[in-house]
Amino acid sequence: MKKIEQNKKKKRERILKAAQEIFQSNGFISTRMDKMAEQSGVTKQTVYHRYFESKEVLFKTPWGQTPWGQVLNYHFFRNKILYFKT
Repeated sequence: MKKIEQNKKKKRERILKAAQEIFQSNGFISTRMDKMAEQSGVTKQTVYHRYFESKEVLFKTPWGQTPWGQVLNYHFFRNKILYFKT
């Protein structure tokens, strides 16, 4: 794997790890993308333009694709979590 691809993968993993931690502690509505970007060491523009098009897309990313999590299925209605299954 080329160095650029490795760096991109590492950034994505850092964003996902920060997202998981912040979503769990703050919930979807109260999570701010600028704080998530700051915690993962990238800019908010990097998160939106290179990795995830919206906060909802990031939230719905299967955590099971990360080395630390399991798949969580969230079900939304008007930006509120109705329930989730592990």
